[in-house]
Amino acid sequence: MAISILLIGGSSNTGKSTTAEYIAQELIKNGYNTIKSQSTGNISVDRLYQLRGNDNSGRQVDIVINTAADNIPTINNFDSFLKQVPCDIIITAIRSFGKERADIQKVIQKYRVKNGFEIEIPLAKINQKASNKNVAMKWYSNCVETLAKNILSVAPFNLRI
Repeated sequence: MAISILLIGGSSNTGKSTTAEYIAQELIKNGYNTIKSQSTGNISVDRLYQLRGNDNSGRQVDIVINTAADNIPTINNFDSFLKQVPCDIIITAIRSFGKERADIQKVIQKYRVKNGFEIEIPLAKINQKASNKNVAMKWYSNCVETLAKNILSVAPFNLRI
């Protein structure tokens, strides 16, 4: 079976880890079981997950979610984690440029297959005046969450989210 990959890309402080963690929690809320989970960093959203559940067609899927992609140790940890668990879907944060992006791409390259599917959600920094910042951030978060849910609920992912 082909592995489907969702990349959540952006520079630092754009919400990559937060978005990946949001997806993990939404999947868990919708009946996917946490098979394995481990912390990969100093902040609460730096985690690796292996989730298992049935997709919209009833097929069992294993999903690996990596919320951290900011340094070499967390990327190496992601690589080790992928070697240990079955995986049908990879969801990972990824930097928009630089060595860390190249290193995540090297890890993912090991799992790409000819008929696989890959898409990236690009995240950006919100630049608003202080009086509008909270409104802009809420709008941005809602848009990113809706986009992620819509992408993951249809083919090839077909997840209950």
